[in-house]
Amino acid sequence: MDKGSASQKKSIKVSNLLKLVQEREMSRKNYVKQHDLHLNKDHENNKQQITELVVVPNLTKDCIIEILLRLPLDQSLWDSRLVCKLWFKMINSSYLAYAFLQKSQLVFIFQMPVQEGKESDAVFCVDERLHESKSISIFCSMVKKQKKLQMHCMEIKDGECHVKELDISCFGRIIATCDGLVLVENTMKRGGLVVVNPLTKQLMGLPLGTLFSAENESYGFAYDPSIDEYKVVHLFMDEMRYIGCEVMALGAAPESWKPVDGPSYGLLSWFQQAAPVSAIGALHWMPHKVRSEYVVSMSTNDDKFRITQLPTMASVYDGLVNMGGFLCFVNHDDQGTYMDVWILKDLHGNNWVKQHKLTLTNPKAMVPIASSRNGNEMYFRTPFIGTRGLRRLRLRH
Repeated sequence: MDKGSASQKKSIKVSNLLKLVQEREMSRKNYVKQHDLHLNKDHENNKQQITELVVVPNLTKDCIIEILLRLPLDQSLWDSRLVCKLWFKMINSSYLAYAFLQKSQLVFIFQMPVQEGKESDAVFCVDERLHESKSISIFCSMVKKQKKLQMHCMEIKDGECHVKELDISCFGRIIATCDGLVLVENTMKRGGLVVVNPLTKQLMGLPLGTLFSAENESYGFAYDPSIDEYKVVHLFMDEMRYIGCEVMALGAAPESWKPVDGPSYGLLSWFQQAAPVSAIGALHWMPHKVRSEYVVSMSTNDDKFRITQLPTMASVYDGLVNMGGFLCFVNHDDQGTYMDVWILKDLHGNNWVKQHKLTLTNPKAMVPIASSRNGNEMYFRTPFIGTRGLRRLRLRH
């Protein structure tokens, strides 16, 4: 075979190989094109199906709130925050806690010691969450001698009173409550406070204010509609029995204690164990342990103190509660045979109205602590321990 013939055969072979490569490339491109068309068609079909599934009418915020209010107060509500940004914002808002409070007829929140070894792992511990970045050994040494307390609530459903455990605990005692929000002690910081939303498990640590011993100070917690914020009020009494006052508006920037003029000298001589009562746009303190003739009030919109005369002199077992947004004064008679229930509807007036007269056997041992919002029931603390120490009375009009 001569060289020309061999060269020709080689050229034909190369040409055939090139043609085969081109055909395979063309075939591959056609396959990819057809495959892409098929995928796009499936994508459009799937997209249309998904769109048909998720297209729903635009829901108003009121409608969403109503949906959320129907969820149980457990992990399902907490997980619902992940639905969308709007739900996350609404569930984390203080308004939802207030709405749950209105719906459930929550009467009050209190604490009971946790029995050793009987606390569920699902219970949210305020102190552990607040200080989870701290050294575990330091935290354990701080709380070793303290008893953990679990929050409970008393609520009314279908006319029946129920005591319910909340899945939240802490080592510090409850200082005050307002609209379902709870102000508790910060066990890791002397004088420190934490605002807890039991519904969303949100925590807000407050900066330190003026430090005083517990028996010489009082904290109030109230909502101020003029600025649409919650306020914490701190009264403290020095050795000369002068009373100072500082106020913090939660959510204000920056969050800090603002000093304001306290009540005049001598108006307050002691701080009762219970927090002041929030009603008719003010916080109210019973000024003396016995023989009080007036109530010391601080308006939440201007932080000014004033006094309101009581309809009759108060004794050691008498007290103030919020009844349907109004200020209620419960007074025991000297003989210990009955109690009068008075209502004040206006902070700037002195028009107390007697709503009820309760005839009981030994009512002196009963200290008023709360009332239902509709005013049909009242709750008292008695000398018994735990829930046995709570007594409920139906009021007749």
